[in-house]
Amino acid sequence: MKSIVKQGSIAVGVVSMVFAATTAHAGGLPLVSTPAPVPTTPSAPPVSPPSAPVGAPDWTAPFSCGSGSAGGLLGSITNIVANTLQIQALNQVNVENICVVDVDDVLNGNILNLLTYSTLIVQNLLNVSLLQVVLNDVDVIDNDGAMLNFQDFISIGDINIGDVVGSELRKDGTLFIFHE
Repeated sequence: MKSIVKQGSIAVGVVSMVFAATTAHAGGLPLVSTPAPVPTTPSAPPVSPPSAPVGAPDWTAPFSCGSGSAGGLLGSITNIVANTLQIQALNQVNVENICVVDVDDVLNGNILNLLTYSTLIVQNLLNVSLLQVVLNDVDVIDNDGAMLNFQDFISIGDINIGDVVGSELRKDGTLFIFHE
């Protein structure tokens, strides 16, 4: 009897993870990952990041750093408390040390990564909120010494602080910010 109950609870857990992944990413991602042909040329020209306000320093470089991985994203959420404490100790960060990464770009529709991501987000909702609060207290500085609050900085990329779901501070000083 115990094994039937255990199997039933495992099945319910799997169904709820699938449901969470499909509702969280209902924006057209397929449930079954099929290999897509690799294009040899881009289908559309790259879109340039939004420009900074007139007269302001160039704050847009972190929005086109092109880095990040699914492992980095999932690890940043798994270790969100330690990462948040590291950021809290920073108080400020140089703009050239920031890399802003879109979650969709690193998950690439991989169903296993989507399920893991959805589960980690649900398990860490409060910790994600705490990260967002801590980031609000961080100042971003450019090479000329101009300073922006993190929320104002991230809004240059048309991102709300509430869209941030994880961070990773690497040993080289690079701060990865993952957003939805």
